[in-house]
Amino acid sequence: MPTCKELQCEKTNQVCRQSFVGHFFCQEKATCNNVTCPAGQTCDLRVEEDCADDCAMKPICIPLKLSCVNFTCPQGEECRIRNWQTPNIPYCHILNTTCPENEKYTHTTCCELTCQRRELFCDTEICADRPKCTCNKGFYRRKDGKCVKKELCDYK
Repeated sequence: MPTCKELQCEKTNQVCRQSFVGHFFCQEKATCNNVTCPAGQTCDLRVEEDCADDCAMKPICIPLKLSCVNFTCPQGEECRIRNWQTPNIPYCHILNTTCPENEKYTHTTCCELTCQRRELFCDTEICADRPKCTCNKGFYRRKDGKCVKKELCDYK
């Protein structure tokens, strides 16, 4: 059975999704193009509620003060709406970020696992930061900065 890494959607306006039973399929990307919102509101693409991983976006109407309409970001970043910690707050998201091998670009309030600290530690004061490259699941950050499997933690 193909995964999203193997499945190539034919149309540029499609994205690969995974169903609840583990099947992968192509789905049209969500847009705000055909959404009409009430006065004082604007359309924004949001992650589906209660989603854990690889979440689909859906258009919803939100009050203008909680939108990116009047929010400016530096060049190379775009405004997004935060749906974690304090929800519905605009923030700047760095675009086109590629990460080294065994890492993904994400925002988390948990400090990543390291070869020295192998239990998840979450503290919004200490660990919350701008989005960054973090080790993929099952990998640990070694002292040399590389993300490796547990059995390679002791090697340089």
